[in-house]
Amino acid sequence: MDEQTDDGRAAGPGAGTGWHVERYLLDGNEYLLRSSPAHVPPAARFELVVQGREPQKGVPVERVLAEFLAPDAERARDVFWRRLASNLVDDPERVAYAEIGLERVAMVRDASAARWHVGLVGTRVRAEVSPYSDPAEAMRAWLGHVQTLMPR
Repeated sequence: MDEQTDDGRAAGPGAGTGWHVERYLLDGNEYLLRSSPAHVPPAARFELVVQGREPQKGVPVERVLAEFLAPDAERARDVFWRRLASNLVDDPERVAYAEIGLERVAMVRDASAARWHVGLVGTRVRAEVSPYSDPAEAMRAWLGHVQTLMPR
């Protein structure tokens, strides 16, 4: 069984083929970044995977969304969060959205888990996604990002 740290990072090997580097739960699906056992120097291979269940049968399903090379786990995390934040920005369930120059901030309601997610992606900022159980707190976070990105 994986030991998971407070920030959601797993410390050991995952159910898949490699080590979990990062994970995030959204809309009843678990998005995983894991290292692939095949290393190609000077970079390592990583997989972005979504794990969920078939709607009617409840059977676990895993789908590889992307495979890529990265020089290290930190760069792979950047790719993971940028991809996840971009997906949130385009989500049809979005509650709030703002574009400030090349930066985008979205708040998405996850109806299946009664949570809200704030995604931030752009050129000046590092991509990030944050979950909230309180919609007011999520909206404050969204507004905070928007105010931070506004030109002065």
